[in-house]
Amino acid sequence: MTDAQRKFFYFPIWRETAARLDWRMAGGRLVADLDEQLAGVARWPDHARKAMLDVLGRAHALAIGEHRATNAEDLRHGCNQTASGGKHESSTKFSQRDLNQFDRLCAVLREPWNISAEIAWSNPVEDDRKRSLIHLRKLTNEARLIAICENAWHHRDVDSLNQGQLDWLASQVKGNGFPKYPRAAKAGQPF
Repeated sequence: MTDAQRKFFYFPIWRETAARLDWRMAGGRLVADLDEQLAGVARWPDHARKAMLDVLGRAHALAIGEHRATNAEDLRHGCNQTASGGKHESSTKFSQRDLNQFDRLCAVLREPWNISAEIAWSNPVEDDRKRSLIHLRKLTNEARLIAICENAWHHRDVDSLNQGQLDWLASQVKGNGFPKYPRAAKAGQPF
C-alpha cells in the first residue's frame, strides 16, 4: 500500500469504524466495553457476527501475547489480520485486494444489517471487479476503454470483462503516454 492510500483511504475508513464502534482510547483505556459488544454481536446477521468475532478474537490474542488489556491498536491490527486472511498485521504490507477487503470488513462492522455491505463482503471477487471498473474509468475515457477492449477481445462490453482482463486493461492504459482525452491535447495543431 502506498503512503497516499494509507493517508486518504485506509485511515479514514479506520477512523470512521473506530468512531462508530467506540474503538478509541481515552485516558489510557479503551472506551468501548468489548464484553458488551461481544454479547450484542449474538443478534447480528451471520456474516457480520463471524467477522466481528474473528476481529475481536485476533485483537484479544494480540493483547494477551503482550500481557495487557486490548486496546484500539489491537482492534485495528485484528481488522488487518481478518481482512488479509491472517497474512498481515500491519497495513503497510497490504495489496490492493487486502485494502479492498479491509474496506468491506469495516463496512460490515459499522453497519451489520446493510445489504450492500453484506453483498460486497460475501462476494469480494465481484466487488474487486466493480472497483477495478471504477478505477479504469477514472484513468481514461470510455471510448478508449472500448477501443482497447474491441482490439483485444473483439467486443465492446467493458463491463463484462473478468478481473484478469481488467488488470491487463489497466496495465495497457497506464503503460503508454496517451492523455485521458487525446484529441483535446492536439487541438490547434496543424496535423
